[in-house]
Amino acid sequence: MTDLPTFVHADADFVTDRIAVGGGLSSHGMVAHQQIAELMDLGITHVADLRAEWSDADLVFERAPDITYLHHPVEDAGQTIPGEYFQTLADWATEALAQPNTKLLVHCHAGVNRGPSGAFTVLLAQGWGVREALEAIRAARPIAWIDYADDAIDWHLADADDAARTAAHEIVTEWRWHNHLPFNQAIRQTRPD
Repeated sequence: MTDLPTFVHADADFVTDRIAVGGGLSSHGMVAHQQIAELMDLGITHVADLRAEWSDADLVFERAPDITYLHHPVEDAGQTIPGEYFQTLADWATEALAQPNTKLLVHCHAGVNRGPSGAFTVLLAQGWGVREALEAIRAARPIAWIDYADDAIDWHLADADDAARTAAHEIVTEWRWHNHLPFNQAIRQTRPD
């Protein structure tokens, strides 16, 4: 997509005109306040925070009570994430995006794995193809690794036959091969705090 708004203060990137992906708010109060103001200015109405280690719910409620906030925590430890986790996120996002003029931010701490995997889930739920979703997220957020894409596919294609699931997993494997991102490079590209 072209001509998508650009975040200046918030650690986020628009994937579509209504779906953004990123990292958490700054731990510095004034910066976090600027980031929340920017989220509102760019029309973010819903935030899905996927961090298990922290939540900005109180701060967002205080500074932007009109933003609907979902704290949907998951660890970022390379574990298998169950399908129910993705289903809850997909249902919440689908309901949010069914309303006109809503915009959704899906984020984790650094915007490398959990947030991008959550955005991938939302795109799949919106009817996107696997490759298209991976490419859109990486184009928007070059540090996105989307480590839990395979788990999201297992959820998304739970009722599909083995051949369809295998084909989708092969797309992820091929995409990762062609879009390799060393972990230390991704971390260096995230914000300093």
